[in-house]
Amino acid sequence: MAALDPSQDPISPYYLHPSDNPAKNKVGFVDGSISKPDLTSEVYKRIWVNLEERFGASSGTVLYALQQSMDHIEQGMDDISTFYTKIKRLWDQFDELDPLPTCSCTNCKSQQDSRLIVFLMKLNDGYKDFPDGLYPAGGKSEIEGFFPPPYYEWFQFNKEFTEYTNLEDCISYLCNYITTNGPFDGLLGFSQGATLSALLIGYQSQGKVLKDHPPFKFFISVSGSKFRIPSICEVAYKEPNKAKSVHFIGEKDWLKLPSEDLAAAFQDPLIIRHPQGHTVPRLDEAVSEKLLNWVKELLVQTSKAKDGVQNGEAQKKQEKTEEACEAAKEKHDFMEKREVEVVQA
Repeated sequence: MAALDPSQDPISPYYLHPSDNPAKNKVGFVDGSISKPDLTSEVYKRIWVNLEERFGASSGTVLYALQQSMDHIEQGMDDISTFYTKIKRLWDQFDELDPLPTCSCTNCKSQQDSRLIVFLMKLNDGYKDFPDGLYPAGGKSEIEGFFPPPYYEWFQFNKEFTEYTNLEDCISYLCNYITTNGPFDGLLGFSQGATLSALLIGYQSQGKVLKDHPPFKFFISVSGSKFRIPSICEVAYKEPNKAKSVHFIGEKDWLKLPSEDLAAAFQDPLIIRHPQGHTVPRLDEAVSEKLLNWVKELLVQTSKAKDGVQNGEAQKKQEKTEEACEAAKEKHDFMEKREVEVVQA
């Protein structure tokens, strides 16, 4: 079998995982078991000359080619971390050739926001599932003026949050939606959507719903709240949920206290507070960085879990191969023995 390219071989010291853990397989560079390159080699000289010609000066042709690549890149069969690595590589190359001027205005932040939107738009359709509420919303909606009507809601409730209407129908609908369109790595919701998402994650962890769906890895709540019905709390919030979670809580949100209660139902939640009300907040640079680090940690954990599964499957495959070889050897030895017996007879 042909050897893998070092950049694609997970056990090679030159391999970099999409999550970009620089310490992986790099001990050889420290203890000297991996020899240093020959600085006088013509091969390395040509490589550095090519790099200098490629990245050393701005070129309209190169900028044009990079922009075309950014316009046409799609996720395809890549997972999110691999796809993000590819598109970020293009962004970095573009910035090297055509950097933004240093300034104190919001242009740099605006570019980051724009690139985030581009990244999300280029994800496969499987990452764009946004089921809406089933029933027409009653009363005035706080999102009027931001999104066009009509407006919908998932369920209705009384002022004490102790009685709910249509809740079971919504749970059945969402479980069917997730089973049909999934699997999904996590859930994100706003208001009732976040409240329902947390309920499903809690129910799943206790084996009440979505038994055949993989456990959700993360949950993002924007103005979500915790149910107060004892029969729900005894199951959904029986123990702190282990899914990684982010909770956006507004100081002026009329659901602030139930939102705090929901965050407390998760293990080590990241709570992002903002001075606004029941809305999706605009994040400043510090909060954006905190959220980005949370996403990076999530990707690393997911990647490690995936590598563990793949390594486990590879080990099982190797064991089966060894068993098959051993069985074949035993059969061969047996046949040779029979041939000897026949000849002697």
